[in-house]
Amino acid sequence: MNFQKFLLDAEQNLFIIAEAGVNHNGDINTAFLLVDAAIKAGCDAVKFQTWITEKVYSRDKSIKPEYQIRTTDAEESEYETIKKLELSYDDFGRIKKYCDEKGILFLSTPDETDSADFLAELGVSVMKTASQDVTNTPFLGHVARLGMPIIFSTGACTLTELAEGVEVIRAETDELIILHCVSSYPAPMDQMNLSVISNLRNSFGCPVGFSDHTVGAEVACAAVAMGARIFEKHLTLDRSMSGPDHQASLDPDEMLHY
Repeated sequence: MNFQKFLLDAEQNLFIIAEAGVNHNGDINTAFLLVDAAIKAGCDAVKFQTWITEKVYSRDKSIKPEYQIRTTDAEESEYETIKKLELSYDDFGRIKKYCDEKGILFLSTPDETDSADFLAELGVSVMKTASQDVTNTPFLGHVARLGMPIIFSTGACTLTELAEGVEVIRAETDELIILHCVSSYPAPMDQMNLSVISNLRNSFGCPVGFSDHTVGAEVACAAVAMGARIFEKHLTLDRSMSGPDHQASLDPDEMLHY
């Protein structure tokens, strides 16, 4: 599905993003296999994450989240863990070309301004921001000025903080979709508070979706009933792989039924 067409008629369509994220474990061939799995599952887009580790994480002072301690080498620093997951800009150029050839929309979330500029130069048609950047208003303004639609993930923020981020984006563009998100990996079903979806639609007057970190697809079905129209779900080749997000992901067979 063309994303611009989706924006024009968001109430009538669903748009599914396979969140490959960092589940390639820093290997481009695994990234290609994740693209293939997303296509086989019928997803509309496949999304990665683009960053330069040194521009985002401190070598000495980054605190490793508990879920990363559980799912990666506990002896590594957060910097070391993230550095191993980093793909180069050249890698992303190859991945986007592969997506273009295969007919699936390539997306990636930039974690800092240089990577946002790189993705814009690469020719992405949509920008996706992460929950961790809801309150990073200078960064949100920079991304919004790049002149393309923005998918804006919430999570770990108050409604007031979210409204401030939306205001910064809307100073530059009205092409905005907000994703309800609970920033846990995996996220407990009893903490989803899906009523937020209708509240966001009423408050901000834009399409609203769901960044789904739960296990399975049940919560996403309920989110449709609450008005969600765009969904982001983590995809892995195998949940037993080492890495921070595999356990909160669907494998290829499960993604077929999402």
